[in-house]
Amino acid sequence: MKRLITILMICLIPLLSFAQDKDEGFKRGVSSGGLSAGANETITGNWDFTGDISFVNVTIVALTVTGTASVESDLTINPTAVEGEEPRFIMNFDADSDGTLTSESLIISIKSASNPAGSLVEFATIVGGGFKFSGINNTIITAVTTTNSAFAGQNSNADGAGILSIGFSGTSRAGTLFGTNIANWGSVVTTTDGNGLKIGAMNNSPVVFGTNDIERMRITAAGAISQQTYVIRKHVALSDATDNNATNMFTITTTNEAGSADGGAYSVTVHLMASEATAASGAVNTASVSLVAHWTRIMASAGTGANSAIVEMSETADATEGSVAIATVTLTVTETSEFVQQVLLLVDTSGGTFDGFALVELVYSDFTTAPVIN
Repeated sequence: MKRLITILMICLIPLLSFAQDKDEGFKRGVSSGGLSAGANETITGNWDFTGDISFVNVTIVALTVTGTASVESDLTINPTAVEGEEPRFIMNFDADSDGTLTSESLIISIKSASNPAGSLVEFATIVGGGFKFSGINNTIITAVTTTNSAFAGQNSNADGAGILSIGFSGTSRAGTLFGTNIANWGSVVTTTDGNGLKIGAMNNSPVVFGTNDIERMRITAAGAISQQTYVIRKHVALSDATDNNATNMFTITTTNEAGSADGGAYSVTVHLMASEATAASGAVNTASVSLVAHWTRIMASAGTGANSAIVEMSETADATEGSVAIATVTLTVTETSEFVQQVLLLVDTSGGTFDGFALVELVYSDFTTAPVIN
């Protein structure tokens, strides 16, 4: 019996020592094989882990993680708020300390096992200042106040602090914007000290403006302005054209629709300035003429059409400086196909080249696809 007890003690003493060492290691915050904590446990102190961590309803006071952390249910940081304390949640990554990989990024991914209808990810705060995301060179997004939903972006790579603000002002918002009360208004404004505000599409696509869920104005990819429906305006220009030679200034194109759906009509008004040389070019001898002309085109549904004659509404005498003169200015329309009308400008100068600048206004009806000025 004594021999049996002696053998048992010899076997148990190392186990007790191991358990004590493990418990002491747990208290010291040292773990090389990861940690798994049960429900409602509290871990305090500074902990360094090199393995995986799995917590279930655990309150973390201070923790450093190397590896993978898995949290089930809620994760609370700084559960007991202390006056003057600023809790931080910090994730460090290598971008780029070794200089070998320049595309390293920190990725924060929020995902669910399934995607039920109506689900969403919510970031909420009761702090009046909202949220602020900032970097060394850019303040990317700022959500402002609880009564006025808004966000803004700042690019401080340029001179000065430029702010672009996109938002909506609630009923309690005081103040004015562009001379009217700002309350209950959405707005897109910039407070930059730079050159101004640019709005546009970087690719070959239009910019559309609308009210009451109806398109009111469109800037086409070609730069024409369609104000409301059925009205298109565009500035066109022609430079260094040969004297007394009819030269293409712009074209008007309608779409060859499928089936017999090509019908429609349009009226075109051109406010033109034609010149021989220009003062800006450094020329001493210059001349210019202003002309306003209009015409119309009708298209049958089968795709055949006809143009009226061009009528000059008015034409000024030439204004001259020096020894040059402009004898005549002529606009003509050539039908290169049923769907493409080429508008030509001829200027009879004193032998020099000529320029043409015009505002083209096109009013149309019935076309399935709006005409295009190029």
